[in-house]
Amino acid sequence: MNWDAIGALAETLGALAVLITLVYLSIQIRQNTSSTKAIFRQNVFESHLGINKVVLENSELRDLLFLVTSGEPLNAEQKFHWGIYMYNLVRVAENAYRQFIDEHYTEQDWKLAKLAFVRFFKIDGVGSAFQESYDWWETNKYLYHPGFVKEIDMDILQHQSGSDLPSDNANT
Repeated sequence: MNWDAIGALAETLGALAVLITLVYLSIQIRQNTSSTKAIFRQNVFESHLGINKVVLENSELRDLLFLVTSGEPLNAEQKFHWGIYMYNLVRVAENAYRQFIDEHYTEQDWKLAKLAFVRFFKIDGVGSAFQESYDWWETNKYLYHPGFVKEIDMDILQHQSGSDLPSDNANT
């Protein structure tokens, strides 16, 4: 073998090694992306659980939630506490929206989270059980990401018209 042939073989082997390295890195990046998305999904889920846990462990907040969902009017102090609760609840939903926009949360996950969230603003046109929530949203939605507000407002309108029922493929 002459030196030119050896050099050509070495270049070919070098190129093959680079190609194998790129394939390996591509696989690693894909696995990392999948893991990162799972972590974001888990964080949103844990945030929802955390809010529910606070309600379950705090009798005053449980009573307040009962008042709101039963349509009872709230006094000034109760409205203040309800506002704090709503602020945190909406921040969790907004976080899910931002994770969706950043492609860390799937469209299916976002749709299901949004559906559960929007139903919290159930308005029946006659004086709803969730009027306090809706009134709070209308007063405070300017505090949130405009894209999130637009999506929630559109879904609230759909929910009010009764067209929010999930399709058969919503859970696929």
